[in-house]
Amino acid sequence: MKCDICIQYTGCRRYGGLACAACAAFFRRNVLQPKSLLCKNFDSCGIENFQILKCQSCRFKKCFQVGMKADRVKASSPKSSDDESDTVAAPIEFVIFAQALENLVEVCKGDSEGTLRYLKEETSEVLQKALARFTQTYSVTDLSRRTRSWSLILYRSNVKREELPLLFQLTVIHFSYIYYNFFDGSIRQKLGTVVESAFRFQELESICKEIISKISMSEI
Repeated sequence: MKCDICIQYTGCRRYGGLACAACAAFFRRNVLQPKSLLCKNFDSCGIENFQILKCQSCRFKKCFQVGMKADRVKASSPKSSDDESDTVAAPIEFVIFAQALENLVEVCKGDSEGTLRYLKEETSEVLQKALARFTQTYSVTDLSRRTRSWSLILYRSNVKREELPLLFQLTVIHFSYIYYNFFDGSIRQKLGTVVESAFRFQELESICKEIISKISMSEI
């Protein structure tokens, strides 16, 4: 089943509506921390071009339209498993991996053309920008919530240093599909040939999907 709000992810019953984890987290956050939301398109953002994901006002209204209830949020437990997992520290190597990946994603968010060229033509501009950004911002003390969360994902999955290039490419593929509505199956198929184990390739893809879902839950 698809989420009734974004029509992208598999949904299940959350807070009274059929919603994916990302939209449920978005709804919960706006109920618990209310703020003024304004649509720049006069409440006309539609799901056909995924514009509703970019407009918090229309997305929040859609949550109520599909049956989600604010009182069900307040009645649920205030602390999530993600909050608890952040109290556990991953080894420093995985923190570095996570920060490098975080910088790559941030560059992709701000450079759609460069991101698509990276996938289609294998140009390296986004990688170079991400490396420069990582060099400037790298820290082992002032870690963002995202870095802590991602480092634990990479640690639990025992990601090896030699797997990072493939992991980064797969993450950009999933990111581009969610944010830019671009997907080329031939690129994924080509990447699948560089891993000896098809099972490990599927594991790395699952890691990427989990990482991208956490971006959606925390920021969209």
